Amino acid sequence: MRVAHLSPLPPAPSGVADYCAELLPALARHVAVEALAPPDAAVEPLPGVPVRPFIGWDGLWSRYDLAVYHLGNHRLHAWVYEALRIRPGLVVLHDAVLHHLFAAMTLDAGRSGAYLREVRHAHGPAGLALARAALAGERALPAYELPLLRRVGDSALGVVVHSRYASRAVRAAMPEARVWQVPHHGRVAPADEPTRQAAKATLGLADAAPLVVAPGLVTPAKRLPVLLSAFAALRRRFPRALLTVVGEPPAWYNPSALPDVPPETVRFAGRVDLPVFGAYLAAADICVVLRGPTAGETSGSVLRALGLGRACIVSNVGWFAELPDGCCAKVDPGAAEETLLAAYLERLAADDVLRTALERHAVAYAAAEHDLARCAARYAAIINALVDGSETNAGESLASPSHVGGA
Repeated sequence: MRVAHLSPLPPAPSGVADYCAELLPALARHVAVEALAPPDAAVEPLPGVPVRPFIGWDGLWSRYDLAVYHLGNHRLHAWVYEALRIRPGLVVLHDAVLHHLFAAMTLDAGRSGAYLREVRHAHGPAGLALARAALAGERALPAYELPLLRRVGDSALGVVVHSRYASRAVRAAMPEARVWQVPHHGRVAPADEPTRQAAKATLGLADAAPLVVAPGLVTPAKRLPVLLSAFAALRRRFPRALLTVVGEPPAWYNPSALPDVPPETVRFAGRVDLPVFGAYLAAADICVVLRGPTAGETSGSVLRALGLGRACIVSNVGWFAELPDGCCAKVDPGAAEETLLAAYLERLAADDVLRTALERHAVAYAAAEHDLARCAARYAAIINALVDGSETNAGESLASPSHVGGA
């Protein structure tokens, strides 16, 4: 059996690319897998996994028993979606909303008619009315109201998601789909992982106390203004506090618009490679990852931080709400969000015992529920079940304890 794997790969600026680069060598221990990538894409070598250029299925169709497609809510996945439309296969949905992807493929290319056709196909006249109103400037794009998953469901032989939240969303949009839940793998810190102080020193942040790290690409849904305001409150009690945002800064960020947050106390590291990204997480005293609204994504940044034993504060929404209370602090969205976030920041900065307890539980949870080898074995079992046409190997036994339904 030979499997084709279609996804962005490093150095593409994508969390899904990083995820697949870690998954593929582990999956190759179970099945013969080859990674397909656009011919013009520079791809870093993958241990034990051949990488082939993909310009279409002509000449490749008969080479594989199954194609696995990783789809996320970003234009980098457009070629993966187009390949899926031609050859059905197993779809790994990293987001339970693909509206931004379809908007990039249609509206950004000046193809409003194609966009409206996709909306009508997935959501009927009611969805079409929302989309028309958005194009007329009467409302914002209904990016989270209309997930646009139906076309994917038309071509998917099965769907893998990473959370109960995403499973419910996919089943609501695609009632006939075979859906499996495979946890997003994490990374537990190796024995030679640098200490927090060593990582701070390496990054030139030795004086930060506490160092607050906000990892990941900055988008409006990451709620940076809320974090900045809460951090300003933390600075009043801890004048050596430093906030580092490890991701591309948003164009709208203007330090002068936040007089309570001196610009020198907030640093944007930009997008960095995985080793440097890991160094920032290792250096962190507190990690903050907010979300609102959520597209049903699972945060690889949070899982890396938990695996390193870092105290995390997350939004109490979507997959984040499924994390055990003992391994992170959760902030409810709403009017009290900023106040609660500020209170958590101050408590974790001041209470070493509480922070240490969260760190200990974080490592234990990541090791127990997000082990890479076990996640790869689950993928392999699902792949084998689809190729064999069997049901028993792809049911409840593959799901995590929190699984919602079998095949």
